[in-house]
Amino acid sequence: MPYSELKLPHLAPESGYEPTRRYEASTYKGQPTERRVGFFLRTRVQLDAKGNIMSANYAKIYGDISFDARGPLQFGYYYNPKPNDRNLEFDRSHNLFPKSSPGSDVRDP
Repeated sequence: MPYSELKLPHLAPESGYEPTRRYEASTYKGQPTERRVGFFLRTRVQLDAKGNIMSANYAKIYGDISFDARGPLQFGYYYNPKPNDRNLEFDRSHNLFPKSSPGSDVRDP
């Protein structure tokens, strides 16, 4: 919603996930800056014998994915390591990475 400060909803959807997603970009053309896009991901999916989801982890990529002709790929994300918890609310007072990890100084969702 244009009047909300939230970049994406904090709760991942229950359904609507595609098995694969193709994302194309050109490093030869200028990319738009700060496109208001985002993606929800369901990862580490474990299925029962009937194909029903028993366990999954959820994540979101917020903002655009940037590509560099030299190889780097950058994007911002939030991943919930707790299985079956669709809550993706960023809490800067509780960082999931230990302080010794590179990137542990994340401040902005």
